[in-house]
Amino acid sequence: APPSLNIRNFAGLKDCLRNDPTSDEPRWDGNVTLADYTDNGEGVESLNPSRQNLVAPKLSFIDDQQPGYTTAKYSSWGSARNPASIFFAESEEEVMIAVTCARRSGYQVAPRGRGHSYQGLSNMDGYLTLDLSLMCRNNEFIPGDVPGVPEGWLLGDQRVLGRFKVGAGCTNAVVLAETATDDRLKNNNGGVYMIGSCPSVGIIGYATGGGQGDTSPYVGLGIDDVSAYNIVIWNETLGEPIEVTATSDNYKDLFFFLKGGGSGVGVVTSVENVIVQSPEPTLQEERKFLSFSISYELDEDNVRKFLKNFQDFLVPDLPFDKYKEAIRNGSSRYGGQARFDLREDAPGGRSVNFNGIHLGSEAELNVTLKEYGLLDGIREGGFVVNAEEDDYGRIMAINACVIATGTNQWDLWFRPTYYLENFFSPLAFDICKDLGINDEETCTPRNLTTPGIQANLPRDCADDKYIDHFVKAAKKPQSFVNRPGLELLAEVYEFIAETSANPDERAAAASAAEDVRSTQVGGIVVPRVDPDVLYELAEIGVVANHLAHGAPTLVKPDETGYANRAEYMLLEFSDQNVYDRVADLLVRKVYNGDRTKLRGFYNYMNAPGKFCRVNNAQQRVPSLLTETNAGQAIQTGRNITLARMLKNSRRSRRNTILPTC
Repeated sequence: APPSLNIRNFAGLKDCLRNDPTSDEPRWDGNVTLADYTDNGEGVESLNPSRQNLVAPKLSFIDDQQPGYTTAKYSSWGSARNPASIFFAESEEEVMIAVTCARRSGYQVAPRGRGHSYQGLSNMDGYLTLDLSLMCRNNEFIPGDVPGVPEGWLLGDQRVLGRFKVGAGCTNAVVLAETATDDRLKNNNGGVYMIGSCPSVGIIGYATGGGQGDTSPYVGLGIDDVSAYNIVIWNETLGEPIEVTATSDNYKDLFFFLKGGGSGVGVVTSVENVIVQSPEPTLQEERKFLSFSISYELDEDNVRKFLKNFQDFLVPDLPFDKYKEAIRNGSSRYGGQARFDLREDAPGGRSVNFNGIHLGSEAELNVTLKEYGLLDGIREGGFVVNAEEDDYGRIMAINACVIATGTNQWDLWFRPTYYLENFFSPLAFDICKDLGINDEETCTPRNLTTPGIQANLPRDCADDKYIDHFVKAAKKPQSFVNRPGLELLAEVYEFIAETSANPDERAAAASAAEDVRSTQVGGIVVPRVDPDVLYELAEIGVVANHLAHGAPTLVKPDETGYANRAEYMLLEFSDQNVYDRVADLLVRKVYNGDRTKLRGFYNYMNAPGKFCRVNNAQQRVPSLLTETNAGQAIQTGRNITLARMLKNSRRSRRNTILPTC
């Protein structure tokens, strides 16, 4: 049935969410704990006395005169928009009730897993934000065959170990810890659960928008690995929400749409992900996993040679059968990031390098790199092995630490929850104590990029004590590892800028707040290009945040809702000028002047530096109470129609690169 017009009824939304018609008691009352510092998993207590648990009302509204609404709307990344209401669901039943209340009161629903949206799309103005972060439980590995999964998986010679059913509130860190502690998957069993490089990213947006990570080249994108979505949708005929399971055989159009179309068509409550075994070892008996980085000499001839060889390694220019064979035996085992920056004023210095994870030993990697000429031209000391391990979960925990400590990202991943007075400089940022570690052998002081913050971080990312405590904390959904965010930090800096008696501190805090609010990134995904274009990109200075070569490129564009299969490299930007120069270069030399062929990627589809934010929530209240809403909360018929349109249209390729303000 077509959607009907509803007038938003704010009073009706409040009444429905607050009051249970079968009881005299309020339906939902009190607070929920979002970040728990008292217990970081399996009895590991924080040793940092400054930490305060982060709590928020289970249900709050925009007109509430209380700080709880403000706390509840914070996300890991992206704009703190102003939803009409924010509700923390803890069960499928609560999701159904919330959807019903929103639908019957004329409100749309913005499901929020972990809020890692640069555009702030899980905190939409005037919506009911349905937060699912407390629904990370009853995770279960189911060994054996997976219905609907092709034999040999994507590369044709892979073994599927089973599937993992994971709740909507889980993060990369949670599933990493689950993998690292399950005897059926760890060590030489070689179970690989594909995750991204940031621990706090939620799995649902990741598993519906695309999902790129260090093992994508071997196991596919996040969407490729999903064998089932459990999702709540609105049934217009019944006039109520229903929970369905979308698979390749059930609700096929919905399944197609969710694989790349995003999660806005319903409320995904859990997913089942295929677990693929890592490749068989070729030079030793046991499986190995390697974390490494390689940097190259910067003379022009060497850089040009490297860029050509690197692209030929990732996406060789060969007929399909030979291409598949080449990547199966070569680049599919490597995934990570790359940086090509020849600018004299490049942040951190000029560099041409790549880094990441290799599903194999150092010796096995050397064989492959030598075949493609990638052992030539390495600068002195430029081949660094961070660790070689026997276990996938362990190497990914090490890699998370390497990325963080190598690029000063801890202050972005792990948001402190002190009282405001504890934010005044110097801010003690003791990650080791947060993990329950208090010894100088394991940890060392460091300075972070955020002004005024000093840190105590792991000295060696491969240290057994660090890994043990990190995995235990990561496994707990409400540990600090899984609950970061920037918005609170920005408002704290604003508070300091307004109240500090020190003018230098006020100026530094104001600058820090602006940086936190404005450095949202944009991105462009890039296909194989002429090597001269790669060199021009290096002259501009680019970072490939993820490389999605290998297995993702073998999936046909019309098989899922994600069609950017030829675009193997995701360039990330936080500088508008760099973004514009790269876009102009690609339009001129790759797309023959047609700007509509530029490709964006899900979470990176906003322009860099754009941070959509309404400063005063109360100014929004009148329009929220009276605005006519022609849309619907969630409606099955419309969603399936959209899925069919997407499937049958060549315009299904996601090519919008515009700010979403």
